[in-house]
Amino acid sequence: MIQPQYIGEKDVVDRCIIGEGAEIYGEVKNSVIGAGVIIEEGAVVRDSIVMQGAVIGAGTTVDKAIIAESVQVGRDCQTGCG
Repeated sequence: MIQPQYIGEKDVVDRCIIGEGAEIYGEVKNSVIGAGVIIEEGAVVRDSIVMQGAVIGAGTTVDKAIIAESVQVGRDCQTGCG
């Protein structure tokens, strides 16, 4: 069974591929988001790849990065090369 994606009503998703079961509560632009990924409230993901099962913490910015499977990025972090 393919799980649906969840995108909050106030959240932004622009030019992305979103995998099954992903939950987005932040902003995602020009990125590929794997299955089962959770992007918490206030997080921003730009020009990046986030692989299956990863969690991006609230208030975190991921810019031009590749986040591996099942990685948990903490709250209020900045990662990538942007």
